[in-house]
Amino acid sequence: MPPPPVPEESLMLLYDAACQDTGGSQAARNFLFWLAGQCDPTEFVGCGGLELRRLDRHLKAACFEVLNWWAGPTKSDAPLYEILHKLRDRFTPETKTT
Repeated sequence: MPPPPVPEESLMLLYDAACQDTGGSQAARNFLFWLAGQCDPTEFVGCGGLELRRLDRHLKAACFEVLNWWAGPTKSDAPLYEILHKLRDRFTPETKTT
């Protein structure tokens, strides 16, 4: 059975939310970095699955779609890592980049 297609719309919805400055944004960032076992560049440490409770129904549905894709074999992991790279560039304090 071929790997499922990348849920590009859900990844972009989560990325767009993660770029904002709200509780849901923080939860979306936490989820995306958690998937890859990486730390959030804002140094936020979430409370595991409880963070999903902070998301509206659209973001929560996007999380589950991305998780379903990520949990099995993928054709490429690059779409997630590209988003994490953009988020890291956006949120890493300049003092940490040198």
